[in-house]
Amino acid sequence: MFEITVAEEVGIEGRWGYLIKPGQMRDMIQNHLLQILCMIAMSPPSDLSADSIRDEKVKVLKSLAASTAPTYAKKPYAGNILRASAQGKKVPGYLEEEGANKSSNTETFVAIRVDIDNWRWAGVPFYLRTGKRLPTKCSEVVVYFKTPELNLF
Repeated sequence: MFEITVAEEVGIEGRWGYLIKPGQMRDMIQNHLLQILCMIAMSPPSDLSADSIRDEKVKVLKSLAASTAPTYAKKPYAGNILRASAQGKKVPGYLEEEGANKSSNTETFVAIRVDIDNWRWAGVPFYLRTGKRLPTKCSEVVVYFKTPELNLF
């Protein structure tokens, strides 16, 4: 299992004009986290040219499959931070930011499971998470290895 996380402590920070349309799904998942997923899951390219690397990334993207997990894990979880505090101080939540559209439902947090339908990654879930106003700033890839069926040591 892989967990790819990009957590931000900051909120919208005056970027409403930009973030109101894409939200975290399009801004972070579609662009940045899928790029990391591709780098992890791609097969070794035939050489280190941009074209060969791109071709291997495209193979990963074409192999993305609908999740076979239970219903609760199939759909992305998306939400917003309505009230927040950072280092013990109250900070503006999503709809309290300057210039906020009070009727907006653009997500500021997303978590989704992705499966890759190929022989190498069969049965290995990838969890992608990203959000704003989270407790700590963190960008990480966590790998969980299977426990061997027979452990002699």
